[in-house]
Amino acid sequence: MYADDTVIYFSGSDTNEIMETLQNDLDRVAQWMTSSRLVLNYSKTKVMLFGTKHKLGRFGDFTIQLQGKLVEKVPKFSYLGVMLDEQISWKEHTEEICNKVSKRLGLLLRIRSCLTIEASKCVYNSVV
Repeated sequence: MYADDTVIYFSGSDTNEIMETLQNDLDRVAQWMTSSRLVLNYSKTKVMLFGTKHKLGRFGDFTIQLQGKLVEKVPKFSYLGVMLDEQISWKEHTEEICNKVSKRLGLLLRIRSCLTIEASKCVYNSVV
């Protein structure tokens, strides 16, 4: 049984409170999975903080452990096809979308001479 894309989150302004709450929640999930004879994939488990650059700089050592091993802290992560970064800037996600749209509009440019205006609009609206 797999439960991919499960997220544990907590919001707060105190680093220790956030770290303690997330650690307790992860410990409870790991305990429940063990008692249910399920396996939590350590290598796919990541931790990420969201905030402004200034606030993230104040967090210092932020560590979460799973089964005695440190969980990797990442600055960005793809979740359900959306690239999230620490500052929720959407920069990478926006660039990726622009590249995809650009390629698809290139297709429209190549086939435009074969289409009516109405068909071109339909293709354009579908792509964009």
